[in-house]
Amino acid sequence: MPIRQILAPEKSVVKYTGWLTQRKPKSVQLKRTFTYEKALPHKVYHAQLSDILSEVGFSQADVVSWRHLHTDQHGTVAVETKVGKRGQYHVHEVHSGHMVDALKELYPVLKKKKELRTSDYEYSFLRLFSLKICAVWLRADSREADFFVPLPPCFYGLEQDKLYTYAEFTDIARKAIQTLQTKTDTYDHPMQGG
Repeated sequence: MPIRQILAPEKSVVKYTGWLTQRKPKSVQLKRTFTYEKALPHKVYHAQLSDILSEVGFSQADVVSWRHLHTDQHGTVAVETKVGKRGQYHVHEVHSGHMVDALKELYPVLKKKKELRTSDYEYSFLRLFSLKICAVWLRADSREADFFVPLPPCFYGLEQDKLYTYAEFTDIARKAIQTLQTKTDTYDHPMQGG
């Protein structure tokens, strides 16, 4: 199977199901809801722009939370759980909309991709806030073998649902960072400071 099932920590699952119990009491039974295929637990990563520009690339990206998906008659929500300062898990954010729908719909499509049959991949989520880029990150055993699939909205020439190799995606991200830096460096405003 090309995409490994990575289970979230039990405390993360408890917070997710607790959130569902409080806010979605009429949803299907939680035991049936929390299957891998339905909840699709995955790690959320953030990467430093300076790392992407350097040779480090995405190898030092940080896991910032776990995400679980829930779908009912109202649509799909992504519930993020995060570890607090004292090691306790808490619900950090809840998202819905086109990006979450695309994330959920993409999983069965990716399982059928021929390009992904040569290795095992971890289904995860990459968020680059300052570039406004979000993507499914299919993590292999080595970063050079990773794939990325951008989620909507897409910028910098990235295409939604297209499978990008690590090298292709990194190159586009680097160009986007350089463009952003150029705009920032040339911005002249009296309130800019300096």
